[in-house]
Amino acid sequence: MKENIIDNVIPVNFGRRSGVQNISQPLPTVSQSTGTQQIWPRDPEIRELDQRVSFLEQRRVEIRNVFSVKLHLLPSKRLNPPLDAIVEQDDGGFIARPVALPLYGYGEDANEAIEMLSREIESLYEDLLEDDDFSDKWLRIKRFLSEVVCD
Repeated sequence: MKENIIDNVIPVNFGRRSGVQNISQPLPTVSQSTGTQQIWPRDPEIRELDQRVSFLEQRRVEIRNVFSVKLHLLPSKRLNPPLDAIVEQDDGGFIARPVALPLYGYGEDANEAIEMLSREIESLYEDLLEDDDFSDKWLRIKRFLSEVVCD
């Protein structure tokens, strides 16, 4: 039977106020929270800062369904120690990416994204073992993977 990877997921709360699922009211502007308009109503620096904060509040994006997992297994190898990965919802699917490597896996659900990431890690590991003619960045990644991948 296929193991459900998400059963051992530890949910991580990113950027939300505790206990609040949806923030419907905008945060107070700089002038509202500090009262700067009453003190320096004509100061252009304060007015510019207040406009920047208002602009950022309008463009604020909520992070959706983001959680962390530990990868223990690749398709034919295991990882010791396990690699930390972040899984996040994307338009119409999920993206899984390890914290320590410049890779990602994409899938229609979180399990598929994690499975694709595992395949990508193993494929990269096998490709890096074939040669030493790589840039310093990829040689560091090769050393790292050689330390954590167990046959």
